[in-house]
Amino acid sequence: MRTGRAGQERTPPPGPHRRLEIHSLGRYDHPGPRLLAGSGDRRGDARPADSQVRTDRGGQGNRRHLQAGCLRRRRRRHRRLHRGRSRGGRPPRGEGDGRIHEGQVISTRSVDPVRRPVGAALAFTLPRYTGPVPPADPSPAAVARWLKEAARSRGFDLAGITTPDPPPHLEVYAAWLRAGRHGEMGYLATERALAARADPRRLLPECRNVLVLGANYAPQREPMQAPARVAAYARGDDYHQVLAARARALLDDLRSSFGAGIAGRVYTDTGPLLERELAQRAGLGWIGRNTCLIHPRLGSMILLVEVLLGIDLPADEPFAADRCGVCRRCLAACPTGCILPDRTLDATRCISYLTIEGRGAIPDALRGSVGDWLFGCDVCQSVCPWNVRFGQPTSDTAFAPRPGLGAPDPADWLALSQQEFSARLRGSPLKRARRDGMARNAAVVAGNLRRPADVPALAVALLEDPSPTVRAHAAWALGCIGNEPARNWLRQALALEVELDVHAEISAALS
Repeated sequence: MRTGRAGQERTPPPGPHRRLEIHSLGRYDHPGPRLLAGSGDRRGDARPADSQVRTDRGGQGNRRHLQAGCLRRRRRRHRRLHRGRSRGGRPPRGEGDGRIHEGQVISTRSVDPVRRPVGAALAFTLPRYTGPVPPADPSPAAVARWLKEAARSRGFDLAGITTPDPPPHLEVYAAWLRAGRHGEMGYLATERALAARADPRRLLPECRNVLVLGANYAPQREPMQAPARVAAYARGDDYHQVLAARARALLDDLRSSFGAGIAGRVYTDTGPLLERELAQRAGLGWIGRNTCLIHPRLGSMILLVEVLLGIDLPADEPFAADRCGVCRRCLAACPTGCILPDRTLDATRCISYLTIEGRGAIPDALRGSVGDWLFGCDVCQSVCPWNVRFGQPTSDTAFAPRPGLGAPDPADWLALSQQEFSARLRGSPLKRARRDGMARNAAVVAGNLRRPADVPALAVALLEDPSPTVRAHAAWALGCIGNEPARNWLRQALALEVELDVHAEISAALS
């Protein structure tokens, strides 16, 4: 209960919406949405403090007063719990005659994050549940059907169920790690991560099924007229947070419909699970030559979410067909040749890895292959026939480009301070690369574009940036441009630079 001026009681406005806020605790390790104080269904603080119950009347009158007060509190609590439902026997607005039939999907795609200005806190407005009605006979098959329909009402395009059995291709993954194909991503090779990938029940001992969810993020088809590019999934809000909020809301729907004690745990590319293999086993698609999960109707631009569930549900049939056939367009188009014949990739050569996960210098031999990719890469997906012919642009506003990310300019990213970087990218996947990584990437893109207009921004980075990695890549970019102003800045920096690695880059750029 909150109070206004002069101690007056303020109650939250009526309505079906709950405002949820995601709080980050580090590397995509989110505790989940929490109800903000004073909003939505406030059940925990519905009872007034003892001091608010008057006891200054004696005898029978006092007992009648207390009984009446309890009755009023119960009525207020009842109104809070049922706020937003139809009143007076009339159907809610937009629901026809108000009659709901078993299995009916009342609304689809009803959960979208609210768009907000750049730099605002990442928050979501999740409407009250308007999905299918729980079945009268909650058999496992009926619950599974209801769960998939409810997933679509929560904003997911795909839903399938599989078991937490050990993955058949675990040894392929282990061999990939032993070959060092994971690069600097040491967290993939920890003993705990390997054990959890072998048996998801290490993450949730009660796990009996895995619900795999998919969300389409394919961008609009018009070509991007921009000097630099950002991978399609990263142009909007951070999908880890967006989809986690939706999946947790779906888990709440399941618990409220079939039992509050149902065990569950949500992962959105945040835990030690072989996501694509689980998705294939759940019937969502096949793993293509580009190593992505491909759905025959949506293509490969799909974000995956896993919900470990402590209930028995019938598993879907795995997607057994391999529909890549003899096509090898992704292998031929990859700028760095990182896609391997066994449907794995060498992450140390992948542009997405180089521009996101790699923390140091991008190898000189691969900088030219980065091209105009500021963050991530979509080449192997953009040439895939399943995306070209069948992929459908998403209507999900969460993945609509943020200002400055639909058509980024590398010069803008070279000049960002840490404070400006954090403010601009709050709630964005681009924060994963960190400020120094994005400035490094911007220098590489500027060097590949060879625009004389970028020389001033590169010169400032070369002379003033606190990161030796950024200064080294700025020197490389100025050497690529190679005009007289660029060489003059390189000569000036050569006399001032004290870091040996940066000094060597400047010398190489001048040679």
